[in-house]
Amino acid sequence: MKQLVLFFCFLLFFLSGCATYDSLRHNSFTMQIPPWEYQEKISFEGTYNGFFATDGSCALNMTFSSQSVLAAAHASFASLHAQDQQATVIPEIFDTSATLVYQLSQPEPLQGKLKILACPSHYTYVVDYSCPQKIFAKRSSDAAYVLDSMTC
Repeated sequence: MKQLVLFFCFLLFFLSGCATYDSLRHNSFTMQIPPWEYQEKISFEGTYNGFFATDGSCALNMTFSSQSVLAAAHASFASLHAQDQQATVIPEIFDTSATLVYQLSQPEPLQGKLKILACPSHYTYVVDYSCPQKIFAKRSSDAAYVLDSMTC
C-alpha cells in the first residue's frame, strides 16, 4: 500500500511539472503554444495576421504573410539588426524553411530563435521565441518544442 501511495505521489508530482500546450491553427498551419497567461491575436486594419503570447519573461510572436522564405528571412534579419547593430544572427535558409538563432545586447541582453515555414497555402509563417539571455538556456527545450511543432 505504501508503494502505491508513493507511486501516485510521484505521478502527481511528475504531471504537475508537465505543461499542457494549446494548438494554434491558421489554414493548413498548426503549432503548439505554451499555456501562458497573456495571449493575444494580432490584427492590422481589422485583419488577423498573427499571435503574441508572454509569461512575463519570455515572448512568442507568430506572424504570417505571402512573402517567400527568403524575403521573410531578410526582413527578420534586418529587423534584428535595426534593434541592435551588434546583433549576432546565425541563419540557416532552405527552400521552404529558415531558422535564425540570435542574440541582442541592446537595450537588454536578449536571446531567441526564429523559425520561418512556407506552407502550400501560399502563406509563410514566422515564429519568434525570445527570452532574456540569462534564462534562455533554461527555456531552450520549450523553444525547441514550440518551433519544432510548426507544420503545414
